[in-house]
Amino acid sequence: MTATHPDRVPEGIAQEVEAPVAEQATVGPLTGDPAIVGVPTFVVGSIMLGLALINYNPAVGAALPIIIMATGIGQLVAAVWAAAIGQSAVATIFGIFSGFWLSYAALVAGLLHGWWGLTTATTVRAVAAFLISWLVVIVALTLGSLRLPSAFTAIFALIDLALILDLAGTINGSSGLIKAAGIVVFCFAAIGVYVFAGSLSVATGGKPFPLGRPVITLPDRRTAGDADAGRSPCALVSGQPARPGCRRSRGPGRRGRVPRLPGRRTPRSAAGRSGPAATCSASRASAR
Repeated sequence: MTATHPDRVPEGIAQEVEAPVAEQATVGPLTGDPAIVGVPTFVVGSIMLGLALINYNPAVGAALPIIIMATGIGQLVAAVWAAAIGQSAVATIFGIFSGFWLSYAALVAGLLHGWWGLTTATTVRAVAAFLISWLVVIVALTLGSLRLPSAFTAIFALIDLALILDLAGTINGSSGLIKAAGIVVFCFAAIGVYVFAGSLSVATGGKPFPLGRPVITLPDRRTAGDADAGRSPCALVSGQPARPGCRRSRGPGRRGRVPRLPGRRTPRSAAGRSGPAATCSASRASAR
């Protein structure tokens, strides 16, 4: 019979104890592209809303199943996913539209069932107040997106236009303006399909689709070909701008000690260094 040390744990038990700890450390969506969920669910709700605005289906409540179960919940899932991987801008965008779609569904359902205690005379003002409130928020979002690829700015600007047309049609009782709003909804839904196709291409190992240059370009931002290659739409939204500074040297001084410049002493800060940092330090010293 073999003696067992009291402080030691048998190998099989130790592995069973450590395994749950390793599994707990990897719980949660730590990587991925939230647009792969957020964009298509946004598109399907937009298409359903556009069909309702052009009066393809007079029953307004018919749009609620898709808007609640697909679009509202899908935007919320994408927002939580983006927040979990540190993409604050993406989480903000999907969080805003999650609130929009869910509140729109609550408004329509409440009006159809008389939950909010509104009369016929006050219903128009209630819908107008809803549209004005969201118009202010999404206009602010549009202005904040001017540093993003222009595809996102175009989507937000078309949403602003659709809200303005719908608001004007609601206040004036114009079915023509409301139908025009529905056509604009189809326009930004089409751009959403393009963005989703690019995100799906990256997720399946393909190339990203070009999303256009930002309206406002930061001075330290790299060119679109260098900065955007192989990146998903969400990575373009939340990516940090390129850090300014000198480029990496690929010359003979990249490795080993920096050669002394003629007539100049090698700066102490660069002495003993190797690689790009030393090359940049020596270059700045010689330019003084």
